[in-house]
Amino acid sequence: MLAGEQEAAACHHLFPALYFHTTKHWLGYLEGMPRPDIAYRVIEQFYLLYELHVCSAIEGGEEYAPAHWKPYFRLSRKAELLNLPQFKWKLLFLAARAHTRYDLAEAVGRAHDDYRTVYGESPDISGFRQLLLGPDTDLAFFQAAFDFCDEQMAGERSSRLDTFAVSKGARLFGRIWISGFQSWRHAAWNDAVQNMAGQAGNSGQA
Repeated sequence: MLAGEQEAAACHHLFPALYFHTTKHWLGYLEGMPRPDIAYRVIEQFYLLYELHVCSAIEGGEEYAPAHWKPYFRLSRKAELLNLPQFKWKLLFLAARAHTRYDLAEAVGRAHDDYRTVYGESPDISGFRQLLLGPDTDLAFFQAAFDFCDEQMAGERSSRLDTFAVSKGARLFGRIWISGFQSWRHAAWNDAVQNMAGQAGNSGQA
């Protein structure tokens, strides 16, 4: 594998590393919650959508990526920027936004439909929302961001973010996680609820 290809492959490993920590902390939060089944279904669907939208595009080409993932893949092709820490932060931002703002909405809808198929009824919406958007989830994802930064500080040079950029970026990343990431989750939830209401309305008219 050529050096440029190695750097590109390393860049594609950045978001999965962050994804691992967010999922780990979310699962830890759910362990203490009553009736977390619907959230587990969201996590499963969320990952399946990542495989569908991203892994297939990494292996088969950008044409396999949906529109909301294309900015990520366009930026990842700019080999001359691959060694710049700010480029990697931007790449990470684009991936987090695509997956959280858009894939999450679809994952919520899929989990809702799956839940109805299994239990014959819809989940409690207020409880569902709490599992996805409650203040404790903010803390879980905030900690995940810092765990990711710690991991990058200790990682191999070829696959991690620049040490100074990580130490400086951790503070910025934390703020983004509380503001940007939170707003993406809320917007995804609102889209999902609107879609579910539309489906319920169409079923009632059938």
